[in-house]
Amino acid sequence: MPLVLTINRLDLMETQDETLLRDIPSKAKIFRTKTLQIRPTNKYLRLLFSAISIPDPSIWWLPYAISVAKKIWRNEKYHAIYATGGPFSNLVIGLLLSKIQHLPLIIDLRDPWVLDPAYKKYKWILHYWIQYWLYIICLKNAGKIIVATEGMKEQIDSQFNKQYKVSVITNGFDNDDFRNLPKFSKKKNIFTICHIGTFSGTRKPDEFLEAMQQIKKHSPRIYNRIRVYFIGQTPEIVHDAQKRIGITDNIYIKKYVPHIKALGYMKMADCLLLIVNNIPENFAIDTGKVFEYIAFKKRVLAISNRQSGAAKILHSTKLGVITGSYKPEIIKRSIIRLYREWIDCKPIIYNKQQIEKYHRIAGANKLASILDNIH
Repeated sequence: MPLVLTINRLDLMETQDETLLRDIPSKAKIFRTKTLQIRPTNKYLRLLFSAISIPDPSIWWLPYAISVAKKIWRNEKYHAIYATGGPFSNLVIGLLLSKIQHLPLIIDLRDPWVLDPAYKKYKWILHYWIQYWLYIICLKNAGKIIVATEGMKEQIDSQFNKQYKVSVITNGFDNDDFRNLPKFSKKKNIFTICHIGTFSGTRKPDEFLEAMQQIKKHSPRIYNRIRVYFIGQTPEIVHDAQKRIGITDNIYIKKYVPHIKALGYMKMADCLLLIVNNIPENFAIDTGKVFEYIAFKKRVLAISNRQSGAAKILHSTKLGVITGSYKPEIIKRSIIRLYREWIDCKPIIYNKQQIEKYHRIAGANKLASILDNIH
């Protein structure tokens, strides 16, 4: 059983969902430490704190993490350091512990870190290059590198001429999560589209809402039989887009809900909406929710180019209608196509074998094999 080291300040998290604690095995040993991290409310203090927090604000956990890890080591002789990021300060802490305790380091990049093209845009240039240096140091000192997508592996292999052994363990789904889900009612004659998740600078709902506005204008009978739910922690982005585009009816916006309720909304929907970051280099992006989407074996409308990691997964499972473009006119045609398939009760023919590849058991078995071979 692994030993887990983390912080004891849940108030520092952007979102909290205590229902996820059920997934932790009762025998797991979890050590929670203090941290010096703060959440300034003043705009200028936030900028200052961000400027001195490299690679991210979680770095202020470092002194406590090192101290508590040393105490754990005296009582529990663990054999390797397994660090996941983000936050990417975890990788820096893992690197220091591996050097202090002379243990192999396994780093697991769930996000691209500095390889994300959008990352550079939101960081000061000095910040970015310091983080890039930390990224290189972590890779060089890792006994094993695990990444979440094939695209990330291709980036690292290309960048370092396949110098490092990189394994891919994608995110996935667990069938146990889909038991005893809450039931949300919907009208049988209404086509329901549901989007779960957050929006950001390069991932926004504007083009989808513009497509809906076009349907409202040119095909009002279809529009009146469609309802769209946006559920996530950035409702203000959807509200702002609605105001700009001038569409408010038939669109429902809900703030962040616990994971089990989000799954309930997915189960209710006739179609699930996925919007991938609108950047040319999104081939490394899977987005975690795509795996839960495919677990429901429902149609997924993916607003994405065809090169993104998420688009490739949806294509292989045969569940996705991929727009291949962010143009509202093309998105509109995809929405109408899905609506007509629903009206005609067209059966969904999917690739079961491809879907099962993303079950968490498959990922856990692959991770176990990697850990067994760490020296």
